[in-house]
Amino acid sequence: MKFLSVFIFISFISPSLVSQTTQSTDFDKVIFVNDEIQIRSNFKNCNDPSEGLDRDYVILTIQNYKNYDVYVEFDEELYYDQKCKTCDNNEYHFTYRLGPKEVISGKCHFDSIAGLRIFHGMPEKWLKEKLSDFKLLNIKTKRI
Repeated sequence: MKFLSVFIFISFISPSLVSQTTQSTDFDKVIFVNDEIQIRSNFKNCNDPSEGLDRDYVILTIQNYKNYDVYVEFDEELYYDQKCKTCDNNEYHFTYRLGPKEVISGKCHFDSIAGLRIFHGMPEKWLKEKLSDFKLLNIKTKRI
């Protein structure tokens, strides 16, 4: 009987654990690559009570492969609960200048580089809306 109780308990809990893992790893990927740069994303849980942080973000990293400066630009489309919240909004157009072999990346803290930290969500007791998808559009690179 004890085994049956444990089995039933695990059966109810395991689907939610799997969906959390799937949801976060969906954002761990290479988004764009050419002969000059790579852009990748990683899901990051940013829980730092000392700074009042309990949020999840998708962190973008841009890597310059070349021995010269590269200019990078793109537009972000952010979808929360399947609805685009940033479509056709010029505020989500970002440009960066990377030095030779430079890597830039977003971070959890508020002083992150604009556009390289995408809000994913926070505990449901505060906000139910979650990032369901994002797209980087009109990606352009140029040697400087």
